[in-house]
Amino acid sequence: MVGLDVQSSGSTEKPDKTLVVQTGNGRGRYIWCRALRGMAASGGQDEAYEQRQGDAGGGDLEDNPSNSHLQELTETMAHQKQHIEELEAQLQTTASDRERWRAKAEASTSGRTNSDAAKQNARSGRSNEQRLQTELAAARQKEANLQAQVAEGVLEAVELRRQLHAARAAADPNIIQVRQLLLDPAVHREFQRLHHDAESKAQEIKQLKDELKAVSFSQESKAGRLLMAKCRALQDENEEMGRELSEGKVHALERQVALAKGYVDDMRKGYNELEDHCAALDEEAEDLQRQVFNLKREVKEMESRDAGWSRDKGGYMGNKPGGGPKYAGYNKRSLNHVESGPGSADRYNRKRPR
Repeated sequence: MVGLDVQSSGSTEKPDKTLVVQTGNGRGRYIWCRALRGMAASGGQDEAYEQRQGDAGGGDLEDNPSNSHLQELTETMAHQKQHIEELEAQLQTTASDRERWRAKAEASTSGRTNSDAAKQNARSGRSNEQRLQTELAAARQKEANLQAQVAEGVLEAVELRRQLHAARAAADPNIIQVRQLLLDPAVHREFQRLHHDAESKAQEIKQLKDELKAVSFSQESKAGRLLMAKCRALQDENEEMGRELSEGKVHALERQVALAKGYVDDMRKGYNELEDHCAALDEEAEDLQRQVFNLKREVKEMESRDAGWSRDKGGYMGNKPGGGPKYAGYNKRSLNHVESGPGSADRYNRKRPR
């Protein structure tokens, strides 16, 4: 479990940021150590930048997306802590009810009926206690995950600060002077002249190499033999193409084209039939969705009636000794199940596009 506490002093010279870290795993400790090192390294540069930007209305830290994300995570953690406190209170109440019913069961001598009712109430209290313990463990796990996200957000903010410092270093006057020198028109013209000379020399070298190859060419050389073999292959290919054209290859290709057109027509007809079938399936799907929506609405109405009956039963049982908290919680859970159950009209009223 990870804990975070960020404090700032009221001094106007330099903000004193203190991070109090409570971690139960190595990962959170590693992340927070990296965050602390990054914040310590970037503290002096932040102060210098704030002094330079103070008169010009420097940027507000609250506008930073990382800070807003951290604030949202902190608020979520606060809600989770409040939820955990509520679960612990319910757990204590359930434990006290269980102990009370156990004491009554042990001290009861009025008959078997009262003893069985007390045992049943004790078992229900024990099940409620186990359920609350499960919810409490899940809430604590969620809180630990949120605090790990907060740690990662702080680390991301440190990385953004480091990038900001790199950008400020790039805006240093010496670097700007070097850039202006590189953008000088005279320097640019000199670079252009050198580039043009290099290209012209490369073209001259290529031309001289081609002339050298042409002068040294002969049928006995390796390049000459390869060239003559390629010429003979091209001549044979031309003769083969002439024979194929003379034998009527064009007519064979025309027949193949006619067969392909017939095949395309058959495919087009099949596609049209398939499209009509898909349209019929879409209409059938819309009818089924409408039926599903009506059935969901009927189920919701039946659940609401069942919830009303359970509420009346809970009010009746609440008047009995020891029946108030249990049945009140049962009615509340039933209402929550009805309100958050499936059957949304927006989900089942959608139509599929054709």
